[in-house]
Amino acid sequence: MFNVEADFDKKGNQVAFRKMKWKTPLESVTSVSLTMTEDRITLTLLADLDRQNSILLNAGFKKIKKNKRKLQFPDAITARDFLFHIKRIHHLWNRSGGRHNNQAIEVSDKIGQK
Repeated sequence: MFNVEADFDKKGNQVAFRKMKWKTPLESVTSVSLTMTEDRITLTLLADLDRQNSILLNAGFKKIKKNKRKLQFPDAITARDFLFHIKRIHHLWNRSGGRHNNQAIEVSDKIGQK
């Protein structure tokens, strides 16, 4: 998963990618926690640092020190859809090509708790 700065050219219907902010291999994600502020839902992705860096090095990227990423969403529907797809892609990567890693992403919902 890449987080990049981009613009959409409405005239040419093209996306112009500028710079990468961060990257995290989805197959290295181990848990997701959901929290809510007054106007945002935050998904915090936590990855296995060793597995993350191994995947990045094998793909030709540099090691990174952070294994925690926060994503904010304006509403519950968008956050739910994003979480669904993260879990789906994680399962696909960890179950395809003979990589039979049965570890599912652990999801903790802290919305509404004090």
